Amino acid sequence: MSTNTESRPRMGVRIVALVMMIGGIVGVFGAIRLAGYFAKQQEFSRIVVPGCSMLLFAWTVRVGVGVWQAKAQFLRWAEVLFALQVVVFNVGGYAYELYTGISAKVMVGGFLEPMPAPSHTLAAGAKFGSTFDLNLAREDSRWLIGINLVALIIWIYLLRRSKLDRADPPIPAVAGREVQATARSEIRADTTS
Repeated sequence: MSTNTESRPRMGVRIVALVMMIGGIVGVFGAIRLAGYFAKQQEFSRIVVPGCSMLLFAWTVRVGVGVWQAKAQFLRWAEVLFALQVVVFNVGGYAYELYTGISAKVMVGGFLEPMPAPSHTLAAGAKFGSTFDLNLAREDSRWLIGINLVALIIWIYLLRRSKLDRADPPIPAVAGREVQATARSEIRADTTS
């Protein structure tokens, strides 16, 4: 007798899984390409970030496969990965941006040094693909803070889905679909009584 507590994934979860898998694959290939470029230029110290990006995007693909299969531990990892994609910033010499698959950002920016008006900007943009930008050594007189709306929506969806799954845990897959369908109808009958 199996104690498997996986359930059949819903359409929204499948879409999240596709975004993760496609975005992760694109990110791995992009990081390989960038690492190759740095190797060709003999800038070996700059290969560290694309190397870390490859690992991050490969993990995103693996999590996407687990989400497609509706495995609870991978749904939790998806929550973490999308939470990491919500905030975008560039302040002075520090910059961070991560997205896999799709990004739609709203950003506010300006200059750290006094500038004539208008010195602040509001921007919006969308991108398809994947990127991991972490820069700790660049000097920049601008600042920029933004939110990736796609990542925020997916993160909220996953959090709500996780909350619903805790309130209504999946039925163990013991004997097949017929048993699950009967068990679900019995649970519905109990809650309506």
